[in-house]
Amino acid sequence: MLSYFSTIRAKLLASFFFFLVIILFISFVNIWFDWKEQKINALLDRLSEINSDIQKSNKLEKGFFDYEIINPQFYISGKSRYLNDRTKTIERVQLNLDSLKNNQRLGAGDKVNMMISKFATYEVVFAKMVKEYKERGFKDYGLVGKMREYIHYIEEHKDQLDLAKVLMVRRHEKDFIIRRDLRYTEKMTDAIKNLRKDVAQRITEPRLNAELLKTVDYYYNAFKQLVALDQRIGLNDKQGLRVELFKASGALEVAILDFNRYVRARAGDLKKQNRILLSTVMILGIGLMIFLAFFLTRILSRPIHRLSTSIQTVVENDFSREVAFEKVFTNDEIGRLSKDFNFMLTKMQNSLDKVKKSSEEIKRKRDLLLTSINYARKIQSAILPTEDEIRAFFPENFVIYSPMHVVSGDFYWIGKRKKKVFLAVVDCTGHGVPGGFMSMIGNILLNEIIIQHKTFAPAQVLEQLDEEIHHALRQNQNLNNDGMDVSLIMVEKIKNGVVEEEDADAPVVDSLTILEELDNAMATEQEEVQSFKVTFAGAKNSLFYCKDNDLTEIKGTRRSIGGRRPLHKDSFTDHEVTLDKGTNLYFTTDGLLDQHNQARKKFSKRRFMQIIKANKDRNMLEQQEALQGVMLDYMGQEPQRDDITVVGIKL
Repeated sequence: MLSYFSTIRAKLLASFFFFLVIILFISFVNIWFDWKEQKINALLDRLSEINSDIQKSNKLEKGFFDYEIINPQFYISGKSRYLNDRTKTIERVQLNLDSLKNNQRLGAGDKVNMMISKFATYEVVFAKMVKEYKERGFKDYGLVGKMREYIHYIEEHKDQLDLAKVLMVRRHEKDFIIRRDLRYTEKMTDAIKNLRKDVAQRITEPRLNAELLKTVDYYYNAFKQLVALDQRIGLNDKQGLRVELFKASGALEVAILDFNRYVRARAGDLKKQNRILLSTVMILGIGLMIFLAFFLTRILSRPIHRLSTSIQTVVENDFSREVAFEKVFTNDEIGRLSKDFNFMLTKMQNSLDKVKKSSEEIKRKRDLLLTSINYARKIQSAILPTEDEIRAFFPENFVIYSPMHVVSGDFYWIGKRKKKVFLAVVDCTGHGVPGGFMSMIGNILLNEIIIQHKTFAPAQVLEQLDEEIHHALRQNQNLNNDGMDVSLIMVEKIKNGVVEEEDADAPVVDSLTILEELDNAMATEQEEVQSFKVTFAGAKNSLFYCKDNDLTEIKGTRRSIGGRRPLHKDSFTDHEVTLDKGTNLYFTTDGLLDQHNQARKKFSKRRFMQIIKANKDRNMLEQQEALQGVMLDYMGQEPQRDDITVVGIKL
């Protein structure tokens, strides 16, 4: 028997029994006082119903203004679920107010009369706003519907009118409706005058001319009515019926709060009398409960506190074996819990030792992987043309090369075969390590096709590059769908109106072996050349060049190098242009054009061309700084989405 009462369960049951006796005693006393509070609770229930219905009415009004005034069905039927439910709710409020008004013990007649008066004022203003919104309409109904009908009739003859003037009228209409600013009414007046003049000048058929002018007048009159109607409703929260409704709502809210305070104060006074009678019983019950709580704390809390402190110490030291777990030696559930936790701690420490070993191995492999990636970056950097190599062919140039990861899927290539200079900017599938492998394959194949196999026409180079990629990656076996987008140019010098012929003794130069002597020879030769023949072929990528103070784009063929072959593919095409010495050429991959800002909008080709055109008269270094500055400002905190490469050269 004693062993049974040594368990926590038995101790808790005994304590629960004493608590139950106390609660039953207090409950018996409360039943005796319940009849005194029935009327008080009835008053408070009525008050709660009033407050709940008022809140519901406010939500229905908000729902009407948020959804119903833009619901075409409301203007068709003239009925609203929100208004019907609100009417029923207000009727319930009035019934409950009448009930409280007639309660002699409460004595709230004056307060109720004040609330009824405020309700009436608020209802009048709300009814006016509903009427004004019905007259205003939405889409095809009311004044807005008439305006739409008139302007659609005018737009039916837009082929005979200046479309810009018609669109300007629509723009000012929408600006006023959205911004509710009277400045747009003046702009609308000017736009209507311009539209009337345009109708009078362009429409020569008398009957149609008269009808269109009359329709324009109808539209303008409807717009002025809409402006007047919105002014009556209120262009903002401090004008018109909106401010009246706000004031009436504020006055009603003050009356409701005052009424709530009064009713609750009266109910509190009535309950106070009952509390005095209950205080003796409650003091006795609380005293007994404190005694039982002290008993439970002494019997149960001490071993629990010891166990909790020991567990906390172990956890704070990360389950270290150096911190000993202090066991609790009792015969109840706490003692068994202490023993089980000690067993669990031993198992966990063994598992943590295994996790630490695994973490160290993972870190070692991660370090090896990072070392490999960094070495891949060095290899990729080694195959890219250096600044001196590019400057040997194009003394004025800039390169923006921004990989998304350590290794890039973009690369640029330059080479010379006899009298022809080649420049390619390539965007390979993917980025990071996969894109880096593709870029190395592309670099090797360009050297092989142009330098070794002597294929010069850019379109033929791209066709052969496509075949080589398919062959190298076994894409005809559907083993790989990777590819690349390319911009490739071949530059030839023109002397005395004739393209310079090849010299059989001229050295072969690629992007990896550019001789210092060739740099000096080309610098001397540039002084004699006044124009160049540029042949361009592109795989999805474009060439941009400045000529006659304008920026021109030559679009590449809408086809990538490699990847899945469509049933009907377009052949790559050579585009030949003759450009003067000093002409700027630009190349870019889609990494810049598709870069998002924080508003999820792309940088776009249009913005790129605007920046290039605005800075075309500056030197290449200044153009690079301007483009990079705009790019970084546009990105803000948005992460880079793809590898970015932009190359600019001056012939």
